[in-house]
Amino acid sequence: MCQLQDSENTKRMPVMLKDDALTFFMTTKKPDDAYESISQRIIDHYMAPEQRNRALILWQSLRLSKMMRDTPEKSALHVFRSLITKMSQLQRKLSTAYRKDVFLRDQIIIACDTPQMQQSMRERVPAKAADAQNRIATFLSSEPKSAGAFSVTH
Repeated sequence: MCQLQDSENTKRMPVMLKDDALTFFMTTKKPDDAYESISQRIIDHYMAPEQRNRALILWQSLRLSKMMRDTPEKSALHVFRSLITKMSQLQRKLSTAYRKDVFLRDQIIIACDTPQMQQSMRERVPAKAADAQNRIATFLSSEPKSAGAFSVTH
């Protein structure tokens, strides 16, 4: 199913693009390119360095505790999932060197900036970003309303 959707999206790209973007697509597309690969190549080609720098600054400034303060009506787990979504979106805009799983893992650890979570991560550093996400999600689920986890003020 995912392969079919990928193929269909790739077939639709010439309709979605125009002018320079269409020319770029037609001249760089390979027969076996996946939609994600083509999309990333277009982003890489057209994104200005200032936009990449802004994305990197936003990426590095994301903090779970700040997002929790900004949305106190949401559960910690909900805010954490929003943080991960935002990180994933920003990571696509970063230079290729920052798109590796290890950088996402490290940024997740940095963004979850409470002493309790930092201690947990230092005791056993997760191997992958998904491992860090799962460990933090488990931690947040076990906290009563996760209020105690966010008593840090910045």
